[in-house]
Amino acid sequence: MDRYRLTRNFALLALVVMALATFFLWALQQRQSDAQLSDLASRNNVALSQTVVNQLWPRYVDYIVTAARRDPAKIRGAAWTSALLADVRRLLAGTRARKIKLFDLNGYTAFSSDRSEIGDDLGNDPRFLAARAGGVVSRSQFREEMAGLGGVMRNRWVLSTFVPVRTKGSGGVAGVVEIYSDINALHDRIAATNRDLALITAAAFAAVFAVLVAIIWYADRRIRRQHHENLRMARTVARADAASQAKSTFLANMSHELRTPLNAVIGFAEMIESAVYGPVGNPRYKEYAGDIKTAGRHLLSIINDVLDLVKVEEGQVALRVEATDLALLLTEAIKLCRPDADTAGIVIEHRNLTELPTVLTDAGKLKQILVNLLANAIRYTPEGEVVVIEAAVDAREPLVRISVIDRGPGIPREDIPTALAPFGRLRPIDGNDGGLGLGLPLSRQFAELLDGSLRIEREGDLGTRITLELPLPVAATGAAVPSAKGDS
Repeated sequence: MDRYRLTRNFALLALVVMALATFFLWALQQRQSDAQLSDLASRNNVALSQTVVNQLWPRYVDYIVTAARRDPAKIRGAAWTSALLADVRRLLAGTRARKIKLFDLNGYTAFSSDRSEIGDDLGNDPRFLAARAGGVVSRSQFREEMAGLGGVMRNRWVLSTFVPVRTKGSGGVAGVVEIYSDINALHDRIAATNRDLALITAAAFAAVFAVLVAIIWYADRRIRRQHHENLRMARTVARADAASQAKSTFLANMSHELRTPLNAVIGFAEMIESAVYGPVGNPRYKEYAGDIKTAGRHLLSIINDVLDLVKVEEGQVALRVEATDLALLLTEAIKLCRPDADTAGIVIEHRNLTELPTVLTDAGKLKQILVNLLANAIRYTPEGEVVVIEAAVDAREPLVRISVIDRGPGIPREDIPTALAPFGRLRPIDGNDGGLGLGLPLSRQFAELLDGSLRIEREGDLGTRITLELPLPVAATGAAVPSAKGDS
């Protein structure tokens, strides 16, 4: 049952709300129907009362206004009472009127079609007082038994109306008439109509209730299914985060542990190569020492890249922003990569590097990006080809674009995400294993740390263009920041 708690709770709440709404609508309809019935019957009673008053009041007014001074028993048996009752029955024959009373201004019952009520005093009755003041007051009631013009009535709905009797001359109130009408048929008809409306309303609400419960039940299933899926994904993500954290921690620890002995290996290789403590017995040992130094530096570079990547992923990289001469920085990056290019038989060609602004950036991170891009271009460019580095300032953005273009086979569009992913390695070229796949991912992350971006595009049929875009401060486009080169 707990599985369907939402559906159950909604169903109970909706059932209560709709039951209350149905009851209130039925009560409102009942009230309006009763009011309409009362108004209709009341107007009919007023019309009948006016007929009786117009026809009979002038003839019997003297008896009515002086009745209070007579014995009620004598009035019940008086000839004028019988004559008035006969006239009333004649006038009201064929109508719904079932009983009539005539009162003087003090509330004394001078005449009633039920003779037993002659002599009753209604002087303090609120309805009588309201009619004497000129108003018309009606009230419907259920009578188990009532003496009417046509005999005794049982279990009937009747409407009694108090109507003032006005004189023709002055228009003042001379007495009060109370007339009873049989509204049982109308009441039953309206009650039946109200029941039908209540049933229709209840059926409509029941249909809406069923639809809403079905919707909530379906939504409940979807929510629970999605909740379980989210929990499963959260557990998967938590495991992945834990594994990633463990990997990062392992790589960081491994990098620190390897750097110390590796620096020692490189140092000893440099000492042997330089023959610090005297000549080496065999010249080939000196050559081997140089190979050891080169391989050690390469391995140290890889370890440093891994460590940098771990720091970036853990958000531990701190930027050192300073005024940087962009042209000088590009020249230094080219000098660092030129020996590898010369060894591979590749020419590094530079364009538009003389009129570049001084920018505010982290020079070390930017130089590492440029060296990585140039080294990557050299690695994938065949012997005898050219690697081009060019730079341009877009004052509209404002930003600076630095592009490195190689003439290698190019990176297919579908392989670009692999090239930008950590440890993503492309296919080997001419025996080149392509490295560990750290240069481009690390360059992209450094570019993003500098609020820039790295974009890879095909360059014609052959080659790749990698563009680094860095935002310029407003002062940089106007070269307002002092140059790092001074006045040279």
